[in-house]
Amino acid sequence: MKSDIQRIQDAVDKMHLLLRDLLELSRVGRISESAEKIQFESLVNDAGEIVHGRPRNRV
Repeated sequence: MKSDIQRIQDAVDKMHLLLRDLLELSRVGRISESAEKIQFESLVNDAGEIVHGRPRNRV
């Protein structure tokens, strides 16, 4: 009985997270922020740091 209640609670928690994320996703199209110019090299370096850690300088 207790394990059934725990499974139900886990399912409710998961459903809550899914609904919250779905609501947040639905708001994305309505949020408008002004465009910002950035250096492409900076964008690439930041992406590299996120994916692989800090890039090494190559000579």
